[in-house]
Amino acid sequence: MGQFKIRFPNLCAWCGVRPPTDNRPVKLQRSQGNRRIRVSFQAPVCETCAAYAAEVERVIKRRELIVFIVSFLVALPPSILIFWGDELLVGLIAWPVLGIVVAVIAILVMGATRLNDKIVLRFAGPPPEGYASRTADPGELSGAQTLQFFSPEFHEQFAALNPSLIKQKR
Repeated sequence: MGQFKIRFPNLCAWCGVRPPTDNRPVKLQRSQGNRRIRVSFQAPVCETCAAYAAEVERVIKRRELIVFIVSFLVALPPSILIFWGDELLVGLIAWPVLGIVVAVIAILVMGATRLNDKIVLRFAGPPPEGYASRTADPGELSGAQTLQFFSPEFHEQFAALNPSLIKQKR
């Protein structure tokens, strides 16, 4: 999709209601089998949705930091117990490794659930009127080279301008 010319309607990609005041970088990804498909582009965004999407991203980063710190603290006691005695140095080396493993697993599990999206949106505060996204992104990849925007109004106008980038209904 990186080679295609994307045309956007004169609406905010997040709400589909207000006119855009700026562009916001969007990075979408999707796993298909053992392949990971990534697409990056600049989407039109209104000032209201841009501020809220930035707040959602801030909440996500804070959550990841908390998970990382808690994972290290959880991994410390078992590491010391496992490697107590002459092998204490090995335990102190294993502690950060075990902490990273626990943190990565926790972040992957939390990042993959819709419940997590609801939790993040709750801490970010109420979304502005029309904000259709469950995250900080305006949409998702619906196929290898097709997009699905969360705002029905924006998606409909985007589809009219870019029919080859929208999954055709069967």
